[in-house]
Amino acid sequence: MSEELSRLYWKWEDGPEDAEGDDPNDVGPAWIDHADGTSEKVRDGEWITRAEAERLAAESGFELSIDD
Repeated sequence: MSEELSRLYWKWEDGPEDAEGDDPNDVGPAWIDHADGTSEKVRDGEWITRAEAERLAAESGFELSIDD
């Protein structure tokens, strides 16, 4: 039986105009759905960069879902 992990969701909303493809400086809202069914906004709903979402997920052991 596999243990269900918490998941960090990040949604692309804006990014550098000169970026080609996915850029680590893209920004958007992020939230965490915990394995226990609770949910919380990252940084109280303040947008974070794609790179910050990736780092936070890796450091916290969260699965990461990115919505481009």
